[in-house]
Amino acid sequence: MGLGAVTDAQGRIMAARTGTTMEPLPLIEHHGADAVRWFIAAGAAPSAVLRMAPERIDHVARRVLLRYLHMIAFWCEQAAAASTGGVPPGSGGAAARTPRRRASGPQVATRPTVDRWALSELQLLIAEVTSALDAFDTVRAARGIAGFVDQLSRWYLRVSRRRFREGADGADAFATLHECLETLSKLMAPIAPFASEYAWQRLRPRAAPDSVHLAAWPIAVKSLIDVRVGDEMRLVRRICALGRAARTAASIALRQPLSLAEVTVAGLAADYPAGPAILSGESLALAAAELNVREIEVQQGPGLPLEPRAGRAVASRGGVVVSLDVTVTPQLRRAGLARAAIRAIQRGRRQDGFAPGEPISVRWDSADDEMARAIAEYGPLISAETHAGDLVRLQAAGGPLQVERHEHDEPSLGLALWLSRPRRP
Repeated sequence: MGLGAVTDAQGRIMAARTGTTMEPLPLIEHHGADAVRWFIAAGAAPSAVLRMAPERIDHVARRVLLRYLHMIAFWCEQAAAASTGGVPPGSGGAAARTPRRRASGPQVATRPTVDRWALSELQLLIAEVTSALDAFDTVRAARGIAGFVDQLSRWYLRVSRRRFREGADGADAFATLHECLETLSKLMAPIAPFASEYAWQRLRPRAAPDSVHLAAWPIAVKSLIDVRVGDEMRLVRRICALGRAARTAASIALRQPLSLAEVTVAGLAADYPAGPAILSGESLALAAAELNVREIEVQQGPGLPLEPRAGRAVASRGGVVVSLDVTVTPQLRRAGLARAAIRAIQRGRRQDGFAPGEPISVRWDSADDEMARAIAEYGPLISAETHAGDLVRLQAAGGPLQVERHEHDEPSLGLALWLSRPRRP
């Protein structure tokens, strides 16, 4: 394996006589050995010219390696929180709460659609990377892995994050993400040996080899490849992308709940032979949650006008039209304010160093009557989302504040918060 030529950032061929060479050790010390290896492996085909620029190596590190390592850290953090009881376990029992037991889960066929989609895409990736590396095509292999990392981190985790800390299908999410990351570590090992080894040591089951470089190469399980689920999730992602674009065009934040999203699917026979019928109720619920709408309706054929109308925001692409009802009623506004309060408390939790799932006590006050009414109306939801054992307005709490409380001001919300650990009886 080699490269046709290597140039500097200005496109000049690297040569000692012209002083355009770059010392490898400083690059490795600054960016990491795996980032440099990945850039060289994926940057250009062996016969092509590779332009060596530090900012391009940084891009590789952020887009692939850091996302991969962040997912490893997320899984371990959530598994540790589950093992201490901060998160309800999916299968019950003290032994099931240990992080390594979280690697196992129910049969794939019984898991939610988004899990079966992730595992289906994983099998396709195994086949693609194996074929590419057998042909010494590191560019195709690395780009396939980068695409999967992007899908896993920016879609699967995005729509599944809540499942890791609540719900009956938490075990499905833990097992699916673990299998994806464990297999991904094996596929990345030839190109990124150090990051994959680090991940392996944090993820590997007890019976697995001591090193990822001693583990058997993964083999695609064809029975897990589900083309229909792949088409379904592709359509859901397109609907969500268009819905977010419509919100942006109407200058309405995603955290503000809306009442309705109408979707028209037309002219998609080539991409989605089943049309809108491919969308299950589970996928529609996922899209509704992602777009933060109370209801989503889907129809086939032309029906929604492409031009924005009063009270509507519309976005379309490739035969899919999404129209949002952007009328914000007082009730929807209060629901949005409650979501903003949840975000503020979660931010305060991180700033104060509370562990994921650790119970807290919240005192609050607000000069905004609507915010106060929203917190009172959605108090149970806010408490559940933030693990707040008690959520009490300061003026109703009585007595001086505890010394260990820290104030968090949210001027844009007219909200002040004080967080602490609950008093022990």
